[in-house]
Amino acid sequence: MNMEKDLVDYAYLSDNVRYADLFNGVLFGGEQVLDAEVLAEADVRSMSRGKKRSRTRDVVRKHGKNTNYAVLGVENQEEVSYCMPLRILEYETAEYARQMAAIRKRNKAGVGLSPGEFLERYRKLDRINPCVSLVLFWGEAWDGPETLKEMMNLEDFPEHLRDFVNDYSIHLVNVREFEDTSVFKTDLKLVFDFLKCADSKEKMKALVEDNPAYKDLDEDTYDVMMVHAHSKELQKLRENVKESEGNMCKALADWAAEEREIGREEGIEQGILLCAYKMIACGSVTVKEALAVLNLNGEEAEFVKEMQAAGYQLP
Repeated sequence: MNMEKDLVDYAYLSDNVRYADLFNGVLFGGEQVLDAEVLAEADVRSMSRGKKRSRTRDVVRKHGKNTNYAVLGVENQEEVSYCMPLRILEYETAEYARQMAAIRKRNKAGVGLSPGEFLERYRKLDRINPCVSLVLFWGEAWDGPETLKEMMNLEDFPEHLRDFVNDYSIHLVNVREFEDTSVFKTDLKLVFDFLKCADSKEKMKALVEDNPAYKDLDEDTYDVMMVHAHSKELQKLRENVKESEGNMCKALADWAAEEREIGREEGIEQGILLCAYKMIACGSVTVKEALAVLNLNGEEAEFVKEMQAAGYQLP
């Protein structure tokens, strides 16, 4: 993902209410299991044991109080990553290693440790906190692996040993194919619904015009829709509003209404042309007469070519 998308996604998901809503919608079908009020900032950087190279995650939050918490991470993907299971495994392993380093530091003196505990400076009752990661895929079609085994060459591996190979699965959220967006209680629903229509300008415009909720978007929501829909029209609209200090929501609604009207007028014009083609094909009028009635100044040969391309022939 480029820098613009990274910043837009981070700004959008930095809102704790949205963040909790994403996990509650995806993992629990909308049940309010995670509480936005107990989400806290977490370091997006983690370092594996014995390595000085840190790994940086997109967005990370802690859910819980004091030392009893879960680490919730989101990885934004615009393009398919064919090593995503290993990437997420590395991120979570690095987070566990970071926690282990803190525990070892706390137990560094070794006071009261048994021989087994002293070896790793890890007490029998010490605990690390769990990690849960979502892969938020904004692209068009995911054809990559969703498990670690799908990355492996098991073709010649003894079949009776395959079950003993540890696997690892990712939690993939395919935005454009997410079926039930009603599980979301925030504007995540608007974003998911909009991007599900991203392959059709007509569907996008109809959705915006018909749903009054799109008339009350904040800038972060508009921006995340704009960058992932790859819409130059929405980008231009955004720039025009910035220059005029206008209202983004009203501009979006006006854009949809205007485009719907343009589509309606184009449909009427197309219908008139098809009617003219039919009349010419059955001999009711000549091409020259049709051009005069339609007030078209083009060449007869070009008009006939377009007519034939539409499936109509001269009598």
